Amino acid sequence: ITLTPARKLLDDLFPSTYETSVRPGSNDTATVVTIVPNKLILLFMDQQQETIQFSEEFLLSWMDPQLSWNFNATEYSRPWIKIPETSVWTPDIIFTAA
Repeated sequence: ITLTPARKLLDDLFPSTYETSVRPGSNDTATVVTIVPNKLILLFMDQQQETIQFSEEFLLSWMDPQLSWNFNATEYSRPWIKIPETSVWTPDIIFTAA
């Protein structure tokens, strides 16, 4: 079976030992998560009650050293690859209504 360059890269990045429940990096360093507002949507406005409701979308980014590669040294020559969010560690961040 011939693997595509993307499949080879995914196999290298996600060995059977990769755990989505384990924070990337070492225990003595913090994982910095950057949160950037991306899209603000007006959902509802009531002039009589003077209420307004919005929905906000945020982009979160962080560095996972295990998920990096030299794209010039592989057959997969792009600096990015699309994967399901359930395949990687994600931070425990909770946004509450304000």
